[in-house]
Amino acid sequence: ELSAKKSGYHFSVLHASVEQLEEFDIEELGGGMQQRAPFMWDMLDVLLSARRSSNTRRDPHKSLDDQGNDDEAQYWEELGELELEEVIDGLTPDVKQNRMIAHKNKLIMIKKVIILSILMQSSNQNLNALQSIFGIFLQSMHTPQRVIETLSRMGVSISVHAINAAIMSLSAESRHAIRALGQTLLAAYAYDNFDVDLKKTVHTVGESEDTLIHLTSGLLFPLQHGVTCEDLRCSSTLWANS
Repeated sequence: ELSAKKSGYHFSVLHASVEQLEEFDIEELGGGMQQRAPFMWDMLDVLLSARRSSNTRRDPHKSLDDQGNDDEAQYWEELGELELEEVIDGLTPDVKQNRMIAHKNKLIMIKKVIILSILMQSSNQNLNALQSIFGIFLQSMHTPQRVIETLSRMGVSISVHAINAAIMSLSAESRHAIRALGQTLLAAYAYDNFDVDLKKTVHTVGESEDTLIHLTSGLLFPLQHGVTCEDLRCSSTLWANS
């Protein structure tokens, strides 16, 4: 059932859209996996929680002080990415513990989604929703291609070629959206001149040493607050008062 197209785990890079990126939710993805493969989901939960369960057993050869220090070290290790301000700004121990548990459960859920996504893609290359989103994210963060290819071989991301195909699809959609916005006559245009210095690590004899490039960027954004075309018919008034 996980491999069914209606499950939502198929992602076509040739037809990638902004809507797919905006609607992607890893918690929703995990909820679907849990519903369609409950036994696998529970098994991964047991495996990923094995260390937590083993840590709850006390070592009789350790003193209470040593065990307390170990518990405190484990607490800060498991705290992970929680905001420090939330821990020190007067929260009660129960609230701290609940937030720590919620954070840990979320991390375990993400790990289970990643593991199941790798297993699903190994059986069907089209089951690549998580890998596609992650690959596009890596591209947006200027991740080196060798790193992306390595993650692709691990089953965590799609290949660089597939990412480029998705970017071309997203660019085509953006062009159509910009053209449609411009045709409404309810858009503002902004331009900015900037310079880029493309320094070379190896200089070649005979090449120009001028590495400064002058570029212009443009921005098109819709007019807000209910502006209509009739509101913009004010050129005669502007000329009369100028």
